[in-house]
Amino acid sequence: MQNTNEVAAEEKIAKHALLEALFETQLWMEPYVSNPFIYITDHDSDFQGDSGVKLKEYFKRVFLSQYKKYSRIVTENTPNEYYLQRAKSNQAF
Repeated sequence: MQNTNEVAAEEKIAKHALLEALFETQLWMEPYVSNPFIYITDHDSDFQGDSGVKLKEYFKRVFLSQYKKYSRIVTENTPNEYYLQRAKSNQAF
């Protein structure tokens, strides 16, 4: 699953969590996403069986902890005016 030249899975997950926190997309939660870790492996068989289920749960725990960390940082460092402007923009649509 990982070559010596590749970035570790945990690091890729942390980068994904950072992007999700910054852009507030939460695409990983959508029901049509069968493999939220496609950038790690595109083989669904890697998540089958007992070891595959454990691996996917591990990836989810890593993602969630990183996402919470980055979401907190983004929220703490984003001016309140941004959220007010965003709410107004959402109401316009």
